[in-house]
Amino acid sequence: MSPPGLVQGRLRRFLGRRVNDTLSRSYGVSGCIEALNMTRPKLVMAVHRRFLDAGVDALVTNTADAAPALLNRYRMFDEAFAMTYMGAELARRTAVAFAADRRSRRRPGVIGDVRLIGRRPFGGAAGLADLRDVSRNLVSAQVGGGVDAVHLEVPHRAYLLEAAVDGARRGMAEAGRPSVPILLTIRYEIVAEEWDRYAVDDAIACAAATAAGLNVASLSVDPAGLLQHWPTQVSLLAQQWHGALHAPLSTPIARSLDPSMLGPGARRLTMAGVAHPAATKAVRRTLQRLAGAMPSMPAVTVPPATNDDRTLSSAG
Repeated sequence: MSPPGLVQGRLRRFLGRRVNDTLSRSYGVSGCIEALNMTRPKLVMAVHRRFLDAGVDALVTNTADAAPALLNRYRMFDEAFAMTYMGAELARRTAVAFAADRRSRRRPGVIGDVRLIGRRPFGGAAGLADLRDVSRNLVSAQVGGGVDAVHLEVPHRAYLLEAAVDGARRGMAEAGRPSVPILLTIRYEIVAEEWDRYAVDDAIACAAATAAGLNVASLSVDPAGLLQHWPTQVSLLAQQWHGALHAPLSTPIARSLDPSMLGPGARRLTMAGVAHPAATKAVRRTLQRLAGAMPSMPAVTVPPATNDDRTLSSAG
């Protein structure tokens, strides 16, 4: 069987050093790498290309922190849609150009990265309607920009998961592509209560049960907020959720590919991230060994899209 697909990890470690001067001059603040989608698009495309040259199967858009509430700290609240659209467009253009250079009729896939928050950075819970609207807006931008799948990272509460996926479906419909796959990552968020292992187990199980009714393509759980108990929660998720699994984009690859940690879900792993281009070959060998040890592993669920002749000819 085919091993899981390799996807590019998030780009903060590559772009963080390049963002400060531009933002300081334009906005008086620094740290928002998503702004580079608009101010330095060639730089973003160059980093994408490094991953493709190293051998990844799909790109991830530079949009992890493009939600309006996260951009508000940089006084760029109203730029969320434009930054997200440009992030998707840049990744797609890079993938199309790469396929044209290789004279391939199939290009690498593009995954739109959308991270939603349940609480505002300066306090207070985000309203349900607000979260649904943000999801609709950002996913509409991703799909309009040409992504092949949407990675949606959402807080663990069931009503937030439902609102986020509902908003994503509406955004896809607005962009004219209602059937784009959703890769859902559950992020456990502690508000004011103490960290309770049994409460976390119940929360993850409830979230997995909720996700089962949302018709998403694959599921994962983010390590943030789970401390050293994250491997246990991944194993629990694999038991509660019987569909495809993917490794969260923020997770070190060595931890996310441990078959003993994944337990019954190891043969359902379909996507894993690469943090650095130089690690691509080593990670692919690990994936191939894992696929050989798990003969019933499914094929990759985020297939690269086929280029039409017009797009390829224009890119060439």
